[in-house]
Amino acid sequence: MLNAREGWRTVDTFYPFEVMRVGIQNVVDAFCALGYGNDDRLKEAWDFLERKRTANGTYALAQTLTKSYLPKERVGKPSKWVTFYALLAQKQRNDYV
Repeated sequence: MLNAREGWRTVDTFYPFEVMRVGIQNVVDAFCALGYGNDDRLKEAWDFLERKRTANGTYALAQTLTKSYLPKERVGKPSKWVTFYALLAQKQRNDYV
């Protein structure tokens, strides 16, 4: 279960990652890089990420650090970084089919 405790947002399209929070796009990307992108145990993660996809194929930023070391992207708007990692994960997943 991706959100283990009711009301807690433990999984989302979060960027940049920090010690206590990593975006789901980075998690699936890591598993894809290891060759496990099509593992049945990732189905819920892929479904969650797909629900975050916008109509034009980008992914919206759900949350970010208050003080980020990267150029600021706005929460609720398409994110270049989240989209990049989500698409990279999908490409790697398809490479292992």
